[in-house]
Amino acid sequence: MWCRIIHDRTDPAVGQPLCAECYDYLGHVLFTWHLPELWRRFTIALRRNLAKHLKAAGIAPGSVKASFVKVVEMQARAIPHIHALIRLDPPEGHAGTATAGSRDQSDHGPAATCGGGEPRSATGPVWEPPITAAELAALIQHAARTVTLDVLHPDTNRQSDNPNKSHDTAPLVVRFGRQIDTQPLGTQNHAVPTESDTHIAMSRTSPRRVAGYLAKYVTKSLQDFGVAARRLSAEAIEDLNVTDHIRAILTTIAHLADQAHTLGIDALAGIGRWLHTLGYRGHVTTKSRRYSVTMGALRAIRATWIREQVAKNCSPQHYSPLDLAEQSDQVGWEFDRAGHATSGDRTLVYSAALQRIDTRRIGLVEARRQARDEQSDLPGGPDD
Repeated sequence: MWCRIIHDRTDPAVGQPLCAECYDYLGHVLFTWHLPELWRRFTIALRRNLAKHLKAAGIAPGSVKASFVKVVEMQARAIPHIHALIRLDPPEGHAGTATAGSRDQSDHGPAATCGGGEPRSATGPVWEPPITAAELAALIQHAARTVTLDVLHPDTNRQSDNPNKSHDTAPLVVRFGRQIDTQPLGTQNHAVPTESDTHIAMSRTSPRRVAGYLAKYVTKSLQDFGVAARRLSAEAIEDLNVTDHIRAILTTIAHLADQAHTLGIDALAGIGRWLHTLGYRGHVTTKSRRYSVTMGALRAIRATWIREQVAKNCSPQHYSPLDLAEQSDQVGWEFDRAGHATSGDRTLVYSAALQRIDTRRIGLVEARRQARDEQSDLPGGPDD
């Protein structure tokens, strides 16, 4: 089945299935839900393949470390797509290495493959990886094509409760798709001369261009699909201004959430809380700790900058300005008063408190009643 029409990028039909009745929405949602675990297994498989390759070449496996940064993009068909930069690093303590914080600020500018921008002039010996970029690309391809994740079919638990049905439901296999593209990335803006045709791809993937390429997908939002970036309930699916494809995905997630709650499927526990992300429960961007500056270092730099700006922009007061050398977050407080200013304020506060107590009491009673009703509806309940 195919479509002969050439669609514009803004065409609403882009991303819609050719046959909505034939589309595997269950597999779509399960792949999205289990993608973080599939990526974790891929990184493990890549490190193992790298160690085997180094050992076969007579190189100590611990002499090379693989690090990465990845960005998850929701494609037009609302399925996650991974863009990743994978790099080889020397072991800790090597003469050509730098810490995560110093690497980003002293060795590279904004947006480099080693943490952010174009490489600056090296001040020491440059470390060269023992394997080529083409060999690393082959290892990545092998790991991505072989890693799998077996997932129980959601109907397996339902069949186990019914002895009259045969338990022949095979487990579902979650894997990456066939469109796995690996391109070696040069450290400079020009093409790196090689014996193969990879220099053409490398000339198109300069560090600054790749940084902008990743940033483009970071700024993408699910609001393009009509889904707001906040928690969503299953009851609100019908009222959303979304396409039939997105509505079918949300309905499938809500159905799996009901199955997980009713049948006790641990692998799908909590999937209903991720309706607003179309079932994806991971971060948009993640990285290895060694790849670039850590989040802790960024928070420390940001806190220092805020303190400096506050001290710089504050007007003269009767107290002395903050001592930046101490870098203390302590603030002086002075007691004003206790209690309510007027009797009217006191009455309003007490009325609101009593109303809140009554609302909470009614909610607890309703929750207990619903729990009793659900327990009585289950097989083997109090009425059986």
